[in-house]
Amino acid sequence: MKKYLSALLITLFFSACSVPKYAIDSRIQRIGVDFSSGTWLLHYIDAPADVVPQLEKLAIEDFSSLNKSLTHVSRAKGLLIPNKIELNPSKIQLENLKKGSGYDYFVNIQAKNNKEELSSVDLTPHRFNEGGRNVSEVTIEIYDLNALEIIYSKKVIGSVGRGNDNHDVHFAASSNMLILGGYKKLMRELKKKSHFKK
Repeated sequence: MKKYLSALLITLFFSACSVPKYAIDSRIQRIGVDFSSGTWLLHYIDAPADVVPQLEKLAIEDFSSLNKSLTHVSRAKGLLIPNKIELNPSKIQLENLKKGSGYDYFVNIQAKNNKEELSSVDLTPHRFNEGGRNVSEVTIEIYDLNALEIIYSKKVIGSVGRGNDNHDVHFAASSNMLILGGYKKLMRELKKKSHFKK
């Protein structure tokens, strides 16, 4: 009896959930990155403040597993670089990063919430359901500071919406959860295509 009740509750829970969808941008980058040599600097992550600690922890662990010489900018000494680096920097900006850091490679991660119309738990009766969406995006860029070029740039957009369901209780991923999910999707793809010492 307990098994049937548990199965019923699980079924009801998942039927009242919206499943996030992730789409990687249309820019095709077939190859990954060679992480097997050089010195690597991970910059401050530009994202909503309440998701930065989790995202930063994941990024430090992930990129350190790809190259042991990775340093987070907060632990590096003698840097002369801005706190925020815009995406798609020019050669002059990359040259300034090289001069101000002395590192071979630079990792820049940015994330933002584009739309936040749903709460994680929505108790609105279904007859008053007006839909709604949460949309977030995450971009990872990697710069070769010796060649002064962008060697990796990928963006993922995560979204979740409430359709016309007949549930009075509805569960949906928050915008911050979409950011974390999008980051993990990008990292899985980057690790799959890249070369690094295991």
